[in-house]
Amino acid sequence: GAHDGPIPPDPRGAWPADATSVTGRSVTARHAIHVADLQAVADDEYPVGKRQALELGERTVLATPLLREGEPLGVDQAVIAIENVRLFNEIQEKSRQLEIASRHKSEFLANMSHELRTPLNAIIGFTRIVMRRSQEKLEPQQYDNLEKILASGQHLLALINSILDLSKIEAGRVEVNAGEVALPAVLEQCVRTVEPLVKPDAVHLVKEYDAALPPMYVDEEKLRQIVINLLSNAAKFTERGSVRLRAQASNGSVAIAVSDTGIGIPPDKLDVIFEEFEQADASSTRIYGGTGLGLAIARRLARLMGGDVTAESVLGSGSTFRLTLPVRYRAAA
Repeated sequence: GAHDGPIPPDPRGAWPADATSVTGRSVTARHAIHVADLQAVADDEYPVGKRQALELGERTVLATPLLREGEPLGVDQAVIAIENVRLFNEIQEKSRQLEIASRHKSEFLANMSHELRTPLNAIIGFTRIVMRRSQEKLEPQQYDNLEKILASGQHLLALINSILDLSKIEAGRVEVNAGEVALPAVLEQCVRTVEPLVKPDAVHLVKEYDAALPPMYVDEEKLRQIVINLLSNAAKFTERGSVRLRAQASNGSVAIAVSDTGIGIPPDKLDVIFEEFEQADASSTRIYGGTGLGLAIARRLARLMGGDVTAESVLGSGSTFRLTLPVRYRAAA
């Protein structure tokens, strides 16, 4: 920075008027002094100045005395933390390169969407045809093997879909197609989709909707995708108790909360579970599958529509995920 003003008369001041600092010496010598690296000078050269330079990370110093009729009034000091500037520029350049690389990755995957899914859909489709036409002709063991092929193909397709969904969002390829939506009907469809995942006899699926939920203007497909993700997560991590779906409306927004009595989430994981490829249990021995992309996608879709997804949890007692959305979506200007 630059320091203007009179030299402190107290020798303990920031810039003593003597040869112990660059500014002080420039005043006593009545001329400008330039030091290329103040941290590298001998300890007795500028003892006060060097101490300040080490404390503040300063290196190059230029001090010019302000004189009137040959008498010093003060000093102007320019300090350049060269190393800090270099590191800052380097970090900025690395960030720019990472941003470009990430954008290229997203563009590549978005472009590969059709190519990646087409052969997998063919595998799944032809496996179903073979199973349907040969159930009576195949040995039970062989039919069981076909079922495993089908299940693995469907699982792989779900993983690819998640990666492609996220890539499309990152590449700016996702558009919000809003329309008039009756929220209770959409929530019922989501519940029916997830019901087979709920542990029978051990977990109750409870619905609590406000009596007068307003019609929404929103992207129905994206709304359904978010709610199904939150419900399926709750069902996956809840062995006994309940999964509760609540919907409330107030002040022009709708809050859809999914609460469970499952394993819960550690406090230090509550933020990272919304990051890409992050899971509360990242160990290789974890018992729950998935890419760790579902919540990242859910939050990004919600924010794309002017809302958000948040979480609160008590480890061992359960979690609540809350989707908030405006009743009427407004496209960004």
